[in-house]
Amino acid sequence: MQDTKDMTLKEGIRIYFPKEELGRMVNQEGSRRQERFCAEKHLPMFAPKNGVCDFCHRPIYFGDDKHPAYSLEYAASHLITGCRNCGHSFVD
Repeated sequence: MQDTKDMTLKEGIRIYFPKEELGRMVNQEGSRRQERFCAEKHLPMFAPKNGVCDFCHRPIYFGDDKHPAYSLEYAASHLITGCRNCGHSFVD
């Protein structure tokens, strides 16, 4: 059986995605939100466009209990300059 993670939609409707697919979708959305935030604020975008840290190779917008991640809300409202997993700076 495939490892899945659920997403709860409005009115208690749940959909299930394979964990890798959900992670890919969340990373894409996080990257889009960070790019939009940077464009609106006229800031350089330091976070990797693919949403994956170049140093530790972990997703920066999709995490779990062991590996923290930036929320989509955070990506839409703050400049991301480093990885929450390994502490690597994206500014260098």
